[in-house]
Amino acid sequence: MERLGALARLSVLDTDPEPQFDTLAKLVAGAFGVSTALISLVSEDREWFKARFGAQALEAPRAGGFGERAIAGAKVLVVADAARDPRFAKSPLVAEGLRFYAGAPLTTPQGCRVGVLCVMDRQPRETFSAADADELTRLAQGVMQALTTRAEAILGQAGVATALAERQAAERRYGLLLDNATDLILQCDNEGLIQFASPSARRWGYEARDLAGRSIYEFIHPDDLEETQTWYGQMLAGEDPDTDEQHEIRCRAGNGDWIWFEGNPVPIHD
Repeated sequence: MERLGALARLSVLDTDPEPQFDTLAKLVAGAFGVSTALISLVSEDREWFKARFGAQALEAPRAGGFGERAIAGAKVLVVADAARDPRFAKSPLVAEGLRFYAGAPLTTPQGCRVGVLCVMDRQPRETFSAADADELTRLAQGVMQALTTRAEAILGQAGVATALAERQAAERRYGLLLDNATDLILQCDNEGLIQFASPSARRWGYEARDLAGRSIYEFIHPDDLEETQTWYGQMLAGEDPDTDEQHEIRCRAGNGDWIWFEGNPVPIHD
């Protein structure tokens, strides 16, 4: 189960072909002078080929297949002539005429063997040296690193998408709060110019869109103006830490009447 979990975390099964892996398979085939190279992932019941060079099959049954044997051990599996080996008589790759096989396990940093980098040929090969096995193992490590990097990139993209979705959901909730608020909510810049007004402005005879760009001070009673400018400036300068303090001021409604408001300014920092 641990091995299958590691395979699932790679998020690679049944994905479309990708140039980097197709190129790797082609280069590996050339390096060993064989007709076929595969990057295969071994799932619960099948061996699926992420990249293949020189083979038509997209996958093969796991039972009795090369991949099942190759991931059973940590060393390179070498089969000199698969056509004469009863273990692989039913393999679709052998049916295509492939005879020689050598496969190095794709092993995660945690030690889970999730697949195989293998080379195959249509001619039997009696010798596959220790140096060849070491080279195939080294290349398999490179393929595993590429698969891991790919999975990390997908995970990172998923994290960004999740964060964006959460932010959009929060913005929707915030928008609903503003749309249904009975109190007047204003956002002003450092000069007191209104950047945003909640729809509740209608309660006092204003349309929210008409308040944008106007100075908050033009709505404040002359007798309260100096005090308002003072505590607003103190708040911006960080000199008034008590943002819970209520400030009572008179403001002009849309019909010209003066109405008492309780203001609770809160600074917004970028």
